[in-house]
Amino acid sequence: MVLSILSQYETNQRIPSDEIKIKLADFFNCSLDYLLGRTNICNPYIPKEYTEKHKITKRDLMQYDDFIRQAGIFFMNDEVAEEDKEKLFRDISELFWKAKDMNKKKYGRKKNEKTE
Repeated sequence: MVLSILSQYETNQRIPSDEIKIKLADFFNCSLDYLLGRTNICNPYIPKEYTEKHKITKRDLMQYDDFIRQAGIFFMNDEVAEEDKEKLFRDISELFWKAKDMNKKKYGRKKNEKTE
């Protein structure tokens, strides 16, 4: 990518196409929502078992974002190694999605489930 074009994107003098936005998200290894500022989670961890059963709604992602942000408060200091933080967040994420799955099974509507 030419630096002048990148500079124009940064200064809002030029708007990237959807194709370019997707390529940028792939390059930075983050979600398009993160790139566009719609979430604070760079790359949400959603277990495959969950996505096979349920569609991911915007509400699900907003709840996940809030949950992870609140959990992150406990790890704001430098006493926990970065590698350990990643493992903890992955485990916490897995617990969140398992709880969502249990709630959807118990209280969810049929429209939230994928057709088989």
